[in-house]
Amino acid sequence: MQVAQANLRNASHVADELAALTAVRPNLLLAFGSVDLLRGVAPDLARLFPEARRLGCSTAGEISADGVADGTCVVTAIRFDDTRLVEASTTLAGMDDSQAAGQRLGAQLPLDGLRAVLIFGQGVQINGSALLAGLTEVLGAEVPITGGLAGDGGAFAQTWVLDDSGAKSDTLVVLGLYGDKLNFCHGSFGGWSPFGPARKGTRSVGNVLFEL
Repeated sequence: MQVAQANLRNASHVADELAALTAVRPNLLLAFGSVDLLRGVAPDLARLFPEARRLGCSTAGEISADGVADGTCVVTAIRFDDTRLVEASTTLAGMDDSQAAGQRLGAQLPLDGLRAVLIFGQGVQINGSALLAGLTEVLGAEVPITGGLAGDGGAFAQTWVLDDSGAKSDTLVVLGLYGDKLNFCHGSFGGWSPFGPARKGTRSVGNVLFEL
């Protein structure tokens, strides 16, 4: 496997900035960036890497080998030698469609030989827990699923997801990774800090809070 990464700070001279990535001849391209920059470079990514599966989303800050930044786009090119990649997308009709959308995505991934799943979704008007529940219903709990939901800085207004067809605001995309030689590991870290006065939730359904 070969990996190369580039940090874009504007949408000009993209071909020059990504020259080192084209040398890898990637079959997977991951892109995470600010709303404007991700949308701006999406056509260039399709033109420069037509043979690669292209996934990613808009962010609320970008993390790369150089550290953490805002207003950039981090593009990572990966060349697998023995791994087969299957991409699938669906349109999210609204928050109530989250679980069904997960089921639709899972139904598009062949189960035979599936080793891991990568998923990215729009980050507004979506229930991430329901999305994963729908995906797991179809794929089973044994298949590791990783990924995340898109951001738009701190606006919480409109996010964007990148798939092979471009950047869209209502899309969910998954990538199935297949192959006996693939070793896949994942991890996560999270936490919270209390703020404001203590309150008691008096009405909720699942992970949706309606009343304090």
